[in-house]
Amino acid sequence: MDNTKVVSVGTVGFNINVKTPVILVIKSKLDWKKEFSGPYSLTATSPYGQVVKQIILDENGESQPVQIPELLPDYTYNFTLSRPYYVPKTIQQKVISGVNTLDFSFLHPDISDAVFSPRQLCK
Repeated sequence: MDNTKVVSVGTVGFNINVKTPVILVIKSKLDWKKEFSGPYSLTATSPYGQVVKQIILDENGESQPVQIPELLPDYTYNFTLSRPYYVPKTIQQKVISGVNTLDFSFLHPDISDAVFSPRQLCK
């Protein structure tokens, strides 16, 4: 006696949507300064994790395009820009495929740090 059964499975379809990676351009300025160039730290936080990337802003306060492979298109992230002796600033933005501009406007000096290291703000 053969107790095997043949199960017929219909066609299963999948929709695959290939998207270009997320590319970020970061803009920011420093309060009390005329030149904004130098190293900054960018943190992207979502319910699924956190990514930290070191970036360089030019004298106009703008980065070169930065690709962060961990960021997925069509998701919202909290982005925090920080620099020593300045108060970190967080913005929330949904990113899309391609180029996204993150404008942090001004970072303000951390007054508590300025009291103990006033020369650091002048650098």
